[in-house]
Amino acid sequence: MPWFRSDEVRHQAQYEPSGVVYEGNVHIDSEKRHGFGNLTYPDGSTFEGWFRQGKREGYGSMTSTKNVKYQGFWLTNKYHGTGKLEEQDWVFTGEFDMGRKHGKGKE
Repeated sequence: MPWFRSDEVRHQAQYEPSGVVYEGNVHIDSEKRHGFGNLTYPDGSTFEGWFRQGKREGYGSMTSTKNVKYQGFWLTNKYHGTGKLEEQDWVFTGEFDMGRKHGKGKE
């Protein structure tokens, strides 16, 4: 991704008191998630993808334990850009704007 340099990140595992586990790149100065990484939440939900200063940003995929899956682009922790959102009996492939379906898409 063009928004970070390899000399500003390092790989590490982070264990939060809430039970969230992160393994991936963190920014050297801020210690925030920055670059590629994997998140695992206490309920078993997962996210694998890109982060920028602690927020999901760029391409990533999320799978929740409630049968919700999203694969596509993110901006400040929200679905944004092209992606595919799957719920139990429903699938939407298309554009998202800050977490909401937007513009052209196919259900």
